[in-house]
Formats: sequence, C-alpha cells, structure tokens
Amino acid sequence: MGDLTMQEVCSWFEANKDKSIMIKKEDQQDIDQIEINVHEVGVVSFSDTLDAYLSPKAIVLRGSGSIQTHDGEKQSLPEDSYEIPFDGNFHGIQNEKGMEIQTDRASYMITIQ
Repeated sequence: MGDLTMQEVCSWFEANKDKSIMIKKEDQQDIDQIEINVHEVGVVSFSDTLDAYLSPKAIVLRGSGSIQTHDGEKQSLPEDSYEIPFDGNFHGIQNEKGMEIQTDRASYMITIQ
C-alpha cells in the first residue's frame, strides 16, 4: 500500500465526489473536524507550470460542508472550499476506510461517512 502521490490523492477525492467525506485534521494545537461533500477537486501550485503536481501548494476541495473546531463550535465552510496545504514533506497512505495524509504541519484522517 505504499505512499500515495499527490495525483493519487486527488484521484481518490475525484472518485468519491458527492459523498460525505469526514476530514479530521490534527496539528500541534488542536483538532478540527471537517465534513464536506466534494463537488470539485483542484490543485493550487506555486508556479504556473502546466504540471501542478510537481510543485503543489495545496489540494483544494470545493463543495458544501461544515467545520467543527476543537472547542466544539460548528460552522459552515467559508467559501464552500477546503484546502489541504503542503509544506515540505507530504506523506499519504490509503487504507480500507479512506486515507491518512501527513504534512510537516498537520495530519489528516480522511474517511467516507
């Protein structure tokens, strides 16, 4: 089940569009839970090269959803989109329930509801 590439992560989101996806994000300070119904998957890159996957900045998930912060407050996603940013190391693993992604900043547990 080796490491997932950025492309494979995007493909997973593409394959699971219009399903309810739960993203549990943990960083040093806190845990956020994001629930999103993905309509569109995009990639933001630093450079304007044609191959955004080579120098990615973030995966952008567009769709309706909500975010629940560590203090339990639930609100709708701002601008109906959610970004998974990458700085430095990016490590993705697929499992039977979904995916786990680790970056230098945070870890994400992604499951289909």
